[in-house]
Amino acid sequence: MSSGERWSILFEEWQGGSTTTLVINKVRMEDMGTFSLEATNRNGKEKVDLDLIVLDTLPECDCFFFLKGDKTCTCPISYTG
Repeated sequence: MSSGERWSILFEEWQGGSTTTLVINKVRMEDMGTFSLEATNRNGKEKVDLDLIVLDTLPECDCFFFLKGDKTCTCPISYTG
């Protein structure tokens, strides 16, 4: 997968590790689905499937995750990852 108009892959490397991030701009309902991530390094290979859920409207609530993207929100419907 390589970068496109609506999405990009960010790669950050530092001594001892790295991070890869998939950014989807202006997400659409058709982007919803399962993404497979596979990582390989000198210690082996690991694969995980990630489900992307797209909401067409925001819930009626004061959840800081939905309102501000704050992952530390503790309301009952917030981010749990």
